[in-house]
Amino acid sequence: MKTHELKCWPVPFAAMLKGVKVHEVRRDDGRGFAVGDALLLREYDASTREYTGRQTARFVTYVSRGPDWGLPEEIVVMSLRAI
Repeated sequence: MKTHELKCWPVPFAAMLKGVKVHEVRRDDGRGFAVGDALLLREYDASTREYTGRQTARFVTYVSRGPDWGLPEEIVVMSLRAI
């Protein structure tokens, strides 16, 4: 199991906290995202180019990788649950 620290923009971050966003779509940049991994999502304000200080953690419960399901080769979609 790995922990991946990731930037998360404010709107999807708020949806994640409310529990209405239960997935994450990312470029598969060699991190090796896998079921059982943890994502540490840190809220990032692109307008100020700074982290807000808020963060949340989620477990990866399912992973779909391109080219399956018509996803581009470099894209991964992860189903998440709260830790």
